[in-house]
Amino acid sequence: MHKIVNKYSRQLGKFGYSAEQLCSLPWKAKVIESHTAFTDAYINITNNKIIFKSPFNKNFLTEFRKHNPNSFVWDKENRCHTAEFGTYNLKLLTTIAFDFFDTVHCCDITQKLLTTLTDTETDIYDPTLVRVNNNFYIAALNQYLNEALPDIKLNDDLRTLAKLSTYGITISDDIIQGNIAKVIASQYETVIDMNDHINIVNIAEKIGVDVVFISGAATIGPTMYVNELKKNLEHVGIHCYTGFERQFNKDFKNYMFPISIRFRSTGSIYEPKHVKKIIRIVNSQPVNIK
Repeated sequence: MHKIVNKYSRQLGKFGYSAEQLCSLPWKAKVIESHTAFTDAYINITNNKIIFKSPFNKNFLTEFRKHNPNSFVWDKENRCHTAEFGTYNLKLLTTIAFDFFDTVHCCDITQKLLTTLTDTETDIYDPTLVRVNNNFYIAALNQYLNEALPDIKLNDDLRTLAKLSTYGITISDDIIQGNIAKVIASQYETVIDMNDHINIVNIAEKIGVDVVFISGAATIGPTMYVNELKKNLEHVGIHCYTGFERQFNKDFKNYMFPISIRFRSTGSIYEPKHVKKIIRIVNSQPVNIK
């Protein structure tokens, strides 16, 4: 009681009350302890949003606001902080909240995620797309990468995997599961055999490729395969350049997702330096010498 009265002595003084006199009065009312809803912190994940409710804590707010990026906003009407769900946001909040509040209540979803991600991240050192309980997260995500990433909805479709790979994010094996399309989408350079009849055109279209630089086609042939590949790429709206078209280096900057398809171990001297992916096609069919 004395602590509360002394804390608000200035405000009480405006109404003519003396803190000292008030403290000397006998206290006859039954003291009712505050409910944990008003003394503890709560973290809930609902409708893809993280909701954080807590009593006022100046030190927590000072530390929380220091971190950038920080996408949490104050919901004045509901008196809570909210942010779109993301592993970085969840990690930022829990790390600071656990330091400044004696008790932090986590909903079942939050608790499961924290347990699973903690176990996962102990074995992961590089940012990696993982799947936990059919939800996708980037484990070992750092502040700078989180700031650089655009608003990408995490899933395992080819375009998403391709975008994440351009930021240096590894895709976990349990997501790829040996699927060659996902392998190409998630790697910077992939080697495939032309005799495996892989539908490169379909994969390139789903990844979001808009231009292809083809080099070294004459080294392994057959020419029919290369011509058919180029024809099919152009049929779905993907522009093609060959190793003899120097103009490509000037034009490719106008494209969003350029890749290189090589029929040799190294690229052409005309091959652009900044392609999103390299697909190297080899021919493992033995040559019969008579």
